[in-house]
Amino acid sequence: MTDRNRWLRSLAWHVILLLGCVIFAFPFYWLLTTSMKERTEIFVSPPKWVPGIPETVVSSPYASDATYPEPAMPDEMPLPFSEQDMDRVLDRLHDRAAELQPERMALLDELEGGRRLASYGLFTEAAAGLPEDQWEGSTDQVTDSLAARITEELVGKVIGNVLRGFRIRGVTVLDQTQRVYQSPGEQSIETLQAASTRQWPSGTDETATLMGYDFGGADEAIWSISMPMPELQDDFAGIRLPMTGDKSWHVLHMAIETPEGRYESAEEYPLADDLTVEWSWMLPEADAGFRKEKDYTDLVRAEGGGSPDGNLRITMTLAQQSLFAATMDKFTRAYSEALRYIDFWRYLGNTVLIVALSIIGALLSCSLVAYGFARLEFPGRDVLFAVLLATMMLPAQVTMVPQFLIFKYLGWYNTLVPLWLPPFLGTAFFIFMLRQFMKSIPKDLEDAAKIDGCGYLGIYWRIMLPLIKPALAAVAIFTFMQSWNNFMGPLIFLNDERLYPLSLGIYQFRMEHDTEYSMMMAASTLMMVPVLTVFFFAQRYFIQGVTLTGVKG
Repeated sequence: MTDRNRWLRSLAWHVILLLGCVIFAFPFYWLLTTSMKERTEIFVSPPKWVPGIPETVVSSPYASDATYPEPAMPDEMPLPFSEQDMDRVLDRLHDRAAELQPERMALLDELEGGRRLASYGLFTEAAAGLPEDQWEGSTDQVTDSLAARITEELVGKVIGNVLRGFRIRGVTVLDQTQRVYQSPGEQSIETLQAASTRQWPSGTDETATLMGYDFGGADEAIWSISMPMPELQDDFAGIRLPMTGDKSWHVLHMAIETPEGRYESAEEYPLADDLTVEWSWMLPEADAGFRKEKDYTDLVRAEGGGSPDGNLRITMTLAQQSLFAATMDKFTRAYSEALRYIDFWRYLGNTVLIVALSIIGALLSCSLVAYGFARLEFPGRDVLFAVLLATMMLPAQVTMVPQFLIFKYLGWYNTLVPLWLPPFLGTAFFIFMLRQFMKSIPKDLEDAAKIDGCGYLGIYWRIMLPLIKPALAAVAIFTFMQSWNNFMGPLIFLNDERLYPLSLGIYQFRMEHDTEYSMMMAASTLMMVPVLTVFFFAQRYFIQGVTLTGVKG
């Protein structure tokens, strides 16, 4: 074989290996990138393979070009209009929408690029459902067909995709028993810095206040909300504020003054999306198990006296985020939300306890039994070893019910014992693997130890275990992966959520948040990272332990 052919063959193998790495790494890439996407980036066509960067928002409300950057025809059809005719079509569609929702369209027209982006959206949405035969008429006929498709619902969809604004509704008060109180009087909003307010033209009976801001000359926008304090049956615990974000990723800080004292939010709340949520700022001791998930931001008591006039006063400070900080918040938001809704550290502690005890049990029991089968001579040894190997042919489903009945009879149901005790009883595959490894060790070492007066347990502990470290590492890695990913065992034996490991905790999270794919992918990534980390650092021992098993030395 010439050098050129050898070089081409080597190059081909490297390309094949690289392609295989890309194929096998793709699911992990998809998992990681999906955890960094917003809901609007997941179900789109064509798919977005790279998470988007947040828009740079200096002032709000604003018109976003994220959904309709240009007028789009269905099925990549060419535009049937000239540029001049297109402007006339867009004006006609805009006028039709302004007839249906005049206040909201007027607000869009005030914003930079608002009229243009709204017109693009109206054309795109109307064109998507227009039959092909209606594109064959004159410009006026096609325009009439498009305008006929402009309904109030379609206008609302376009405005919702283009118009972004931070808005709030009426504040309610919570006491220590989770009772909700409305203020007996009107709430007033005062603008203190780089801020403005106006009535939100929602087009419905629902009233909201549009909280405008402009960071052109300041880094913070500040509003002050004042209202009469309701009479509470118990101590003050927090507030609840229905609000809609503007996808700016700027962060909101709350300071609350009541007649009894002053409180501040322990962390900042990002205006991450444009969904309407009822978020709470609450003292953590007021939760007391009322809420299954932590859907609130902690309040902490701050220095200073309470409200001097006896009213409830809320100071809202919106701090500007840099593009880098906003991007990092976007990419990590699903992880922080998953950690908020999952009792992650409790589940992780349970999992670590199960995994650690399982590894210890597997290493001790399997190595000791394997030593007996490999080195000790006793009647019936080979028969017992054959019986041991025969147990590997029994499916786990066959022993599932008897095992459950035994552990329940012993009083270990709804405890962690059934999850870590079985490895202490040995595993047939690991015993077989360690036995084969021990049989490859020269007997001269064992004989020399016996001459020096070492007993069987001494030989096992001082000679065998140090020499079979690669095989023990392989057993530890296999046991770690099996215990870490064990789902059926916790599902059968556990009923108390406080005892759940990560596998069962994330399953329960999926059942409750099955439509929040970013959070699901983030939770799955958090569970997968320790396994990948262990395998990455221990792969040398894993490969060495498997390849050397059964090799005669």
